[in-house]
Amino acid sequence: MRLGPERRFIMHTGSAVPGTILEEGTMETLYMIKCAVCNAHCCRHVAIHIDTPTTKAEHDTIRWYLLHENVYISIDHDNNWILEFKTPCREITSDFKCGDYRNRPAICRDYPSSEEYCEGETTDVAYTHLFKSVEDFEEYLEEKKRV
Repeated sequence: MRLGPERRFIMHTGSAVPGTILEEGTMETLYMIKCAVCNAHCCRHVAIHIDTPTTKAEHDTIRWYLLHENVYISIDHDNNWILEFKTPCREITSDFKCGDYRNRPAICRDYPSSEEYCEGETTDVAYTHLFKSVEDFEEYLEEKKRV
């Protein structure tokens, strides 16, 4: 989830410390500490932004996604549509650490950005809508018709 400047924070040993500024070069250590207390939430799914569906054919594609096991669609607070696959990274160890930390992909190294927070360390919901089934999506479409 993207945050405005007033809600940006840095996690420190598992708790939010608003306004904390760390010296350059300490972020790697901070994330190693932070990730050590996490259950690898960000490593147990793949999330991809998709275009907002506007046509019947695009709605049908959303329905097709949702017919698959462990596939969800969400709409985040910035109105982005996200296709999510609930599937763990092959490198997660039994104690929720990266088995190849030094060689992890850039997307792992760069998460979270300065405009994001780790989704595993907050109670904030990252989406305004979550569709886990075709029925969830169809209810959403029906509600939109009524508005």
